[in-house]
Amino acid sequence: LRRGYLKFLEEKGTDWMKKFVIIRRPFVFIHNHEKDPVIRDFINLGTARIEFNDEESTNGTRSARNTFSVVSKYRGFLIQPLAEKDVHDWLYAFNPLLAGQIKSRSSNRSKGNIS
Repeated sequence: LRRGYLKFLEEKGTDWMKKFVIIRRPFVFIHNHEKDPVIRDFINLGTARIEFNDEESTNGTRSARNTFSVVSKYRGFLIQPLAEKDVHDWLYAFNPLLAGQIKSRSSNRSKGNIS
């Protein structure tokens, strides 16, 4: 179980929206704020595809660094944690296997840079 605020950008959207999220695998429940009793949207992580974006890229004025894409059958989101230091923890909550692969790749890269 993980909960907190994330920024969302819908595939056709232009503005980031801050939403309160509760991850209770295999579902992500999205609320407008922490006290919102209504589930405004949800994502089934069992059927969604998740991709991590760690490269610096911009789409207009939006930075896509340290974001991840969540694509379901019906829609897609670009998601960004409020703090860069929380990216791996959130990614782990969405997809533990992907988070482990990325952590392994980044530690291999840093070991390669040292030697």
